[in-house]
Amino acid sequence: MKKSIFFISFFVPLIVAMDLTNIQFNSGALQTDGKIVAAGSAMTSSGQSVLVVRYNTDGSLDSSFGTAGIITTQVGQTDSAQSVTIQTDGKIVIAGSTIDTATEFLVIRYLADGSLDTTFGTLATGVVTTLIGSASNAQGIALQSDDSIVVAGSTNISGQTQFAVARYINDSISDGTLDVTYGTGGIVTTIIGNNATGNALVLQPDDRAIIGGSTNLSGLSQFALARFTTAGVLDVTFDTDGIVTTPLGTNAIIYSLALQTTGEIVAGGVSDRDFALARYTAVGALDVTFNGTGTVTTEVSESDRVNSIVIQSTGEIVAGGFFTEETIGVALLRYTSTGSLDVSFGTGGIVLNSDNSPSLAQKLLLQTDGKLLVLGSSDCGGLVLRYLSTGVLDSTFGTNGTVLEPFNDLGCILRITVSQSQFNGLETEVDLLKSCCEAQDTRIDLVESCCDTQAIQISEIDTFAASCCDSLQSQIDNIQLITGPTGPTGPTGPTGATGPTAPTSITDLLESCCDANDSRINILETCCEDLTSCCNAQAIQISELDAFAVSCCDSLQSQIDNLSMIDLGPIETQLEELTSCCELQETQIDLLTSCCETNGTRIDLVESCCDANDSRINILETCCDDLTSCCEVQDTRIDLVESCCESNDSRIDLVESCCDSQQVQISELDAFAVSCCDDLQSQIDIIDITNNYVHSFDTTTQFVAVAGTFQNITLSTNSDIDGWDHTVSTAEFTCNQTGRYLITYDAILAEGSGTPLAALQSTLNTILISGSQSAIELTNGVDPHPISHSFIEQINSGDILRFQFTGQNTSVRLLPTDSGFTFPSFNITIIRIE
Repeated sequence: MKKSIFFISFFVPLIVAMDLTNIQFNSGALQTDGKIVAAGSAMTSSGQSVLVVRYNTDGSLDSSFGTAGIITTQVGQTDSAQSVTIQTDGKIVIAGSTIDTATEFLVIRYLADGSLDTTFGTLATGVVTTLIGSASNAQGIALQSDDSIVVAGSTNISGQTQFAVARYINDSISDGTLDVTYGTGGIVTTIIGNNATGNALVLQPDDRAIIGGSTNLSGLSQFALARFTTAGVLDVTFDTDGIVTTPLGTNAIIYSLALQTTGEIVAGGVSDRDFALARYTAVGALDVTFNGTGTVTTEVSESDRVNSIVIQSTGEIVAGGFFTEETIGVALLRYTSTGSLDVSFGTGGIVLNSDNSPSLAQKLLLQTDGKLLVLGSSDCGGLVLRYLSTGVLDSTFGTNGTVLEPFNDLGCILRITVSQSQFNGLETEVDLLKSCCEAQDTRIDLVESCCDTQAIQISEIDTFAASCCDSLQSQIDNIQLITGPTGPTGPTGPTGATGPTAPTSITDLLESCCDANDSRINILETCCEDLTSCCNAQAIQISELDAFAVSCCDSLQSQIDNLSMIDLGPIETQLEELTSCCELQETQIDLLTSCCETNGTRIDLVESCCDANDSRINILETCCDDLTSCCEVQDTRIDLVESCCESNDSRIDLVESCCDSQQVQISELDAFAVSCCDDLQSQIDIIDITNNYVHSFDTTTQFVAVAGTFQNITLSTNSDIDGWDHTVSTAEFTCNQTGRYLITYDAILAEGSGTPLAALQSTLNTILISGSQSAIELTNGVDPHPISHSFIEQINSGDILRFQFTGQNTSVRLLPTDSGFTFPSFNITIIRIE
C-alpha cells in the first residue's frame, strides 16, 4: 500500500434556481416512511450541480422538501451525486465528486426538510470536499454502526489509478472531519494490478468495508474486490491478502455490490458487453453453489450492463441496468439463489423497458412490500419506475408506473414525442373540452327555448293588441254612425225630446268598451309578468352560464399552460380550434344575453304603458315591433316563429323544427369533436420516432503516435454511414440529416514510453462537445488499454463531427486489430434517436 497525499477543504455551497436541464438520477435511498430520495446531477445557469429530489410514495413530488420537492447545490464548476444514505435521525448524506481546479471527493449532508445541515463540516456549510492525489471520484457511501461515514471510490496518485476509501467522524462534536484513526489520516488507497477503479461499496454487519470495481491484469480487465478492517487496513482473512480478482471474458467490471442474509457477497457488472454476476463466500472464494462456477453471464442484446443489484427477502437477486439493440432501454433480470434466471419474473426472468429511450437503470431500491424502484436517466431527464414483484409496472405510481423529471428542461429531445401516458392525458383534455362544449350547448338550448317562448308570447300580445285596436275602431265607427243622424231631429218639438237617448247609449257603449279594455289590460299585465319571470329565470341561467364559461375557460387555459411545456405542434392547433369553438359559443351566449336584456327593457316599457287604455295599446304595438326586430337579429328562426303565430299548433310545429335544427348543430359539433380526436390520434401516430439508424465504422490502421496536443485520429478506409459522409483518411464525418444522435466509441490504446495520460474526445465544427471526452491512465509496457464512451448530441445537417486523441508526457498509439485484442482498434457507433 502506498502512502497518499490528500487535502480536505470546505466550500460555501450555492443553492441554484430551478431552471434545470440534463437531469439524471445516479442513486437513491428509501426513508423509513416510504418516501423516495433520488440524487444525481442537473445543469443550471451556473454549471452542473448536485440534484436531490424527494417523492411521496405515489410518485408525486414532496412539497415539504426543499423547493417543491427539489434541491440543487453548487460547490465547484461540475458537481455530481453518486450515492445516498439516510441517517436514523432522517438526515440525508450524499457522496460524489466536485471539480474546480481538481476532482475531489464530495460529501453533503441535508436536514430532513432539504436544507443544508450547517452542523456538518468545520465551516458550517453542510459540505466537505477531500482531495486525495488527483482525479478523486467517490462512488459509494455507507454508515457504520456508530454512524461514522465511509466513502469509497478511486483516485490517481503518481499516474496510477487505485482504490480510495475515506472515513469521516459523525457525532455532535466533529461532524464531517476525517477520522485519523482510520488508515492514514482517515484515508486508505490501494493499488491492485494496473489502474484499479473503485465503483461500489458495501459494509458487512461487523462494519468491515468491501470495495468493488475493476483492475487490469495480464492485459485483461477483471472483477476486483478489496476488504478493509474497521481500522482501515486490508483484511488478510479475505483471500489471504484482502484482495480478490476474477477474470470474466476479456473486459469485466463491477458496478454494484450486495450482501445476502447468509453472508455471501454478490457483485454485478459487465463482462464483454453482457450482464455479469459473481457470488463470493464471506472469505472471498467464488461460491460454486451459484451456477456451478460462482459466476453467470447473460446476453440480452448487443450491449448490456448491470449497474445495480438488490437481494429480495426470499433470496432472489434482481439486477438492473441497460440493454442496447435498436434503442437503449432499462433492463431488469431476476436470478434465483442458485444463479438461474427466475422465469416467474417478467418474460423468462427478464423485463425490458424502452418507453423513454434512450434510458437506463442506475440504482435499484427494494420497498418493504416487495415492489422494485428503478432510478436512472433518460433522454428526457431523470427517470423513476416502480414495478410489482412480478416485473409489471405499478399503475398506482406516477403515470402508469413511470415518473419523468425534465422539470423546466424545454430542450429535452423527446418533448416532441408523446408517450402513451402523455396521450392518455391529452385524451382527458379533449374529453374536458368536449364536455365543456356539450354543457354550453345545453345552456344555449335553454336560453333559446326561453327566447322562443318569449317570441310566442310577444306574438300573442301583438295579435291581442291588434284585435283590441280593431274592436275600439269598430266601436268608434258605431258611435259615429249613431251620432251622425241625430242632428236634424233638433228642431222638432216632440222629436227633440228624444235627443238625450242616443248619448246615453253611446256612453253605455264606451263604458262597455273600456270595461273590455280593462279586462284585456289585465291579461296583458299578466302576460308581461310572465315575460318578466321568464327573463329573470333567463338572467339566472345566463349568470350561471357565465360563471361556468369563466370556469371552463380558466380550466382550459390551465390545461393549455400545462401543455405549453411540450412542443405539440399540430396537436396545439387542434386544441386552439377547440378553444376557438368554445369562444365562439361564448360569443353566441353574449348575443343571446343581450337579446334577453333588450327584451327585458321592452317588457318594462309594456308595464309602464298600462296607465291609460288607448296610449297603452299604442305603446304596446311599438314595443312588440321592437321585440320582433330584436328577435330577427338574434336568429332567423324567430322569423319562422313569428310567421307561425296564426295558430297554436303551427307555432308548436315550427318551434319543434327550430329545436331539430339546433340538434343538427349539436350533431355537427359532436362530429367535429370526433374528427378532432381522430386527427389528434393521427398526429400522435405520425410523431413516433422513426428512421433510427445503427451503423458501425471499423478501422484497421497502423500504429499512429502523437504527443501532447490533440490530433485527428487517422483512419485508413472510406465508409459511409446512412445520413453521414466520411472523409478519406481522417476521423471526420459530415452529417446529412439533422437529428439527435447517440454516439459511442471504443478504442484500444497503448503508450509509447513513460506513464502517460491519454484522452479521447469529439468536436463539432471544431468546438469540443461537452461530455464527449474520456481519459485513461496508460501503463508503460502493458498493452492494450481499452477505452469506451457514449454521449448524446444534437447535430444539424452540414455539421462536421471529428474524433481526436492526445497523449500527455509521452506519445500514444492506437492499436490495430492484429494486436490480438478482440475488437477493432477504433469503433464508432452512431444511433439517430430522433
